[in-house]
Amino acid sequence: MSWLAAIAGVIVLLTLVWDVYSTVFVPHGPAGPVSRRLYASAWSGWRRVAGRLPPESRRHRLSLLGPLLVPLTVLTWFSMLVVGYALIYYPWAEAFLVSPPEVGKFPSWAKALYFSGYSATTLGVGDVVPRGVVLRFVSVLEAAHGFMLFSVAVTYLLSIYTVLNRATALAVSDSLIV
Repeated sequence: MSWLAAIAGVIVLLTLVWDVYSTVFVPHGPAGPVSRRLYASAWSGWRRVAGRLPPESRRHRLSLLGPLLVPLTVLTWFSMLVVGYALIYYPWAEAFLVSPPEVGKFPSWAKALYFSGYSATTLGVGDVVPRGVVLRFVSVLEAAHGFMLFSVAVTYLLSIYTVLNRATALAVSDSLIV
């Protein structure tokens, strides 16, 4: 049963890589599988909420979701990274070295999630440490993935906001001409 969690973690991480690659690095292609579903569900819910607003503010409210989707996408990617690695750590989380001992009293899934979260952010607190060379190398790999995801996210945010600023400036200049 423990291997199923690790396999599920690998599947989550492979889906994350596919989604980031498809969304960020493929120009003019469709968004990745996770981002595409996130965008569709967010727009559907946002339209339902905006449909209840007065018609004069509806268009303005609908336009607010576009810029919010970028940080929401990055947050989803980071969550996938932490959960994917936590699933990989989970089968061995009970054997993690914990200091101080009272920290070790929480469930092994919480230890795995906590360790994954601070490994992904490269925080490196050190109060929970995996035993064994393999898990230590996996945590270094997660830190590298976290750093890469942060770099890609910043690049993605800057590129999207640059495009949004140009589109907004063009829309404003066109409305001034007419």
